[in-house]
Amino acid sequence: MVVVPKPKQIKSEKALKSAVKYILNPQKLMNKF
Repeated sequence: MVVVPKPKQIKSEKALKSAVKYILNPQKLMNKF
C-alpha cells in the first residue's frame, strides 16, 4: 500500500464512484444485498 497524503480525498473519491455505480446500476447494487 502506498501512503497517501490525503486519505479523506481518496475516501470521498471511492464514495463518489460507488454513488455513480448506484446511479448507473441501482438494480445490480440492490441484488448484491
